[in-house]
Amino acid sequence: MADVGRRTFLGALGAAVVGGGLMSAAGTSSAAPTGGSGYAPAGRVYLGTYTDAASGGKGIGLAKAGAGGALAVESTVANESPSYIAVAPGGRTVYAVNELEKGTVSAFAVADNGSLRSLGARSSGGAHPCHLTVHPSGKYVLTANYTSGTVGVLPIRAGGALGNPTHIVQHPGKPHAHQVVVSPDGKYVLATDLGTSSVYTYTLDLNSGRLTLRSTLALAKGAGSRNLVFHPGGRSVYILNELDSTLVVAAYDPATGKLTAGQRISTLPPGTTTPNFPGGITISPDGRFVYGANRGHNSVAVFATSEGGRKVTLAGTPGSGGNWPRHLEITPDGRTLYSSNQRGNVIGIFGVDPVNGLLKPSGELRTPTPVCVVVA
Repeated sequence: MADVGRRTFLGALGAAVVGGGLMSAAGTSSAAPTGGSGYAPAGRVYLGTYTDAASGGKGIGLAKAGAGGALAVESTVANESPSYIAVAPGGRTVYAVNELEKGTVSAFAVADNGSLRSLGARSSGGAHPCHLTVHPSGKYVLTANYTSGTVGVLPIRAGGALGNPTHIVQHPGKPHAHQVVVSPDGKYVLATDLGTSSVYTYTLDLNSGRLTLRSTLALAKGAGSRNLVFHPGGRSVYILNELDSTLVVAAYDPATGKLTAGQRISTLPPGTTTPNFPGGITISPDGRFVYGANRGHNSVAVFATSEGGRKVTLAGTPGSGGNWPRHLEITPDGRTLYSSNQRGNVIGIFGVDPVNGLLKPSGELRTPTPVCVVVA
C-alpha cells in the first residue's frame, strides 16, 4: 500500500500507538558505543517518525548505538513528521523531509556534542515528501514528493542552510515519486515512482541545479517501484516493488546511467497468501546480501547475491521484530540490521550472520511510530 492513503492510513494506527516521547530499549548496554562514520559522534543514530496525533511521535530522535547495536535515545528534536533523514558528507549537517501536504525539508547543524541546531526549512518542491538524499558534491539536496509525483532540487547554502528549489521535475501519468538516489560515481540521479512503476535516470547540472532526463526503466504495470539500492560494484541495482511483492535485479550502465531489467523474484516464501506491501531495502557493505522489508508478512526478505551481484536467491524471511516494517538500515560494519516497525512502535535490532546473511534478534527499541533509522 502506498502512503497517502499514507496519511489517511496512519490515522488507523491510533489504537496501536504507544503514547509519550521516545523511549530507550530495555537492557541497553552501557559499554562503549561502536560504529559510526563521518564527523558525527561515534555510534550516533537518527530516528524518523510521524508526529500527527494518531502516530504519537515528537520529532527527530537522537540515539546512541552501544555494544551489539543496542540503541538508547538521548534526546528528541521537535520537528513535524520527519519521515526520512539524510546526513551530509562530513556529518556536520542533517536534513529531514517533513511529510506534509505543503512539503518541506528541515536543515540542522550538528554541534560538537552531537546536538542539532535548526537552520530553517524550505519547500521540498511538492506534496508529502517521503525521501531525500544529499548529493555527494555537497551542493544539493534532492527530494521525492509522493503525492505530487515530483522530484525537487534544493541548493545547499554556506553553513548548510537550504535555498528555494532550483528545479522541480514532474513525473508523467499518475505518479507517486518515492525515492531519489545518486549513483555511486555521482554522475546520475535515479528516482523511483510507485505510481508509474518506473525508475527515471537524470543528470544533475551542478552549476544550475537542474535535472535532465536521460532514460526510463518501465517495469511491469502495477509493480509499484518503491525503493532501490546499488550493489557496491556499481553495475547492478535492486528494485523493490511494493504492489506485487517482487525484487527486480537491473543491470546498470555507468557510462549512460541506463537500467536494463533482469531477474524478477518474489520477496515471499512460496505459497504465501498474506497481503504484503514491501517497504525499505538495504544491502550489506560487501554486496553479498540484499534485505527487503515485507510489510504485512512482517518479515525481512534476505537475498543472497551471486555472479557479481547479477543474480539473487531468497535465503530466508526472518521476522522483522514487529508489525509493518517500513525501513531497514544496516551498520557500516555489516554486523547489525535495524528494522523500523511502523505499526508495532518498535525498532527490531538484529545481528547479521556473516556466513549466510540471516538475522538473529539481539534487542529492540520501543518508540512511537518508527519509520526511519539512519546510522551516521
